[in-house]
Amino acid sequence: MPSAAILFNHVLYAFFPRRCLSCGKVVAPDKEFCAGCAGGISRIQPPVCNRCGRGAAECDCGGRASIFTALTAPFYYEGSVRRCIQRLKFGGYKQNAGMLAYEMARTVNNAFRDKQIDGIACVPLTKKGLRERGYNQSALLAAKLGKILGVETLPKTLVKLYDTPAQHTLKSYERTGNVAGAFAVPDNSRVAGKSILLCDDVSTTGATLNECAKMLLLAGAKDVFCVTAALTKKELKK
Repeated sequence: MPSAAILFNHVLYAFFPRRCLSCGKVVAPDKEFCAGCAGGISRIQPPVCNRCGRGAAECDCGGRASIFTALTAPFYYEGSVRRCIQRLKFGGYKQNAGMLAYEMARTVNNAFRDKQIDGIACVPLTKKGLRERGYNQSALLAAKLGKILGVETLPKTLVKLYDTPAQHTLKSYERTGNVAGAFAVPDNSRVAGKSILLCDDVSTTGATLNECAKMLLLAGAKDVFCVTAALTKKELKK
């Protein structure tokens, strides 16, 4: 005979069904995506470049050194995952952060398994941007990631000093200059001597991560490793 907990969950699901993180269709209680959207998930497959985080076929960093030590991500920013992140970022679907953080944690455990991570920071929004959106999706991801990995989350370690045009609206050669000087670390003692895992939702050229990593290192961080939920492919870069 079903337990009371199981019956309660069935009743709860009847009133509040689980929905696909990408399209919003009702799905089974143990599913994250509907059948159609599940087929549209593009995972990053090994071998992977530890500089840009992309698979060998998509790597175009040319071995160029980054300010951060390494970057990893579970997905490419396309199809179902792109819609999932957009719903989190612009649609208020904060619950989408759970699945993304879980996949990010798996990737971190694989890519950085021999690395010491002392704290997790995130790419910030300006105060104005935070008021307008109501939350920082990267902070949500970082908080959930910290719980999964058992690593301290360091909220507000980085601050964004002024608004900049969205990186995806710019050509690749404009992006580094667009974020130059836009970030700061108000309290160096929070990161001094620590290896920091820097978290964001999406990375295209890595310019934002590089600028944030630069400020963390100038504040005394020992190393900066980066993780995002997704990375763009070559054809999405400008």
